[in-house]
Amino acid sequence: MLGNHDLRIRDESRLRGALSGAGLVDLGGRSQTVGTGERNSFGGQRTSLVLARGPHRRGAAGRRRRPLRILLAHSPDQFAWARARNFDLVLAGHTHGGQIRLPLVGAVACPSRLGVKYACGVFQEGPSILHVSRGVSSLLPLRINCLPELTRLVLTRANRPET
Repeated sequence: MLGNHDLRIRDESRLRGALSGAGLVDLGGRSQTVGTGERNSFGGQRTSLVLARGPHRRGAAGRRRRPLRILLAHSPDQFAWARARNFDLVLAGHTHGGQIRLPLVGAVACPSRLGVKYACGVFQEGPSILHVSRGVSSLLPLRINCLPELTRLVLTRANRPET
């Protein structure tokens, strides 16, 4: 999935080909079910995307569990959309953490319709979780109290019954 700055590249198909050639999966505007011993649904969002529910799995004591549903959304502005469609986890960026953060105040501005609400960090609303990374770069190389970040997330199993 490409970000808004990546879209300035003249030969987008060449960039996507290079990323695919490096072993990455481009999910821009589509979904893919990935099997890692269990089936999980991943979706990438450029515009609207609806993921079909995958096969059910059996959890503890034989209870049915639905597949883990993860949305890769460029912006945290898509969190409400993802919650309405029962995504478990939304991974986003775009905000660069606000780039300028003041002690006790936090981010002072953010490129989001929601302002600084989801500038960076982890947020949970209902059963959905949003992780917003500060990322590593931006068009403006100015960051104050907002270090660049590469994030490594480790997902662990929770035995939630089918809802």
